[in-house]
Amino acid sequence: MEWLNFKLMVAFGRKQAPVMRLAGALAARESLFLIQGEIPNKKGQPVIHEWFAVRFENSRNVGVLSLQEFLNLTHLDQKAYPNPGQLDIPIAVSSLLPDAVAEARRYMSARRQAFQQGLETRLQEEMQSLSKLQDRQLSFLEFEFPEDQTLLGQRRNRKLERRRRIDEVFADYRRWVEETLTTEDSPFLRVAAVFLG
Repeated sequence: MEWLNFKLMVAFGRKQAPVMRLAGALAARESLFLIQGEIPNKKGQPVIHEWFAVRFENSRNVGVLSLQEFLNLTHLDQKAYPNPGQLDIPIAVSSLLPDAVAEARRYMSARRQAFQQGLETRLQEEMQSLSKLQDRQLSFLEFEFPEDQTLLGQRRNRKLERRRRIDEVFADYRRWVEETLTTEDSPFLRVAAVFLG
């Protein structure tokens, strides 16, 4: 699908997508909106990337197809379809775009929720691991600078400075782990193409 993504970026501008008639593969008044969806983590890195199609029959949303289901239905990866050159896009199909995007948003939100549930356990494990490591660092600090009469002046300041540094480093690690393992519920959606019956 990388080739399709590249071709779309080059050939079509924002808010534009190709429309193709798939005679024989789709029924009359059936349409498919092929959509690329991405969900980032809090650092803005995409962690969920998916291609899928929103299917309509007689202007009624009948669900979402995975990329494989889309290819099985259309045989687009196996068959060449003729290009008539000019295709009149029915107004009814154009009016389905907001519904297709809303369905795509719901679908990606559900995918994110399932993905995030899997990450919650990992996030908790990472946080516990960091806490244990921080406790070990602080124990070593207490061993190196025990609270007694020798802990005065410069030695006390060194201990306090090292304690601040340990707390800073672990706070940064915790923030990095949380931002990496937490997703945002704001998918990037791109209508890659529309297919008509």
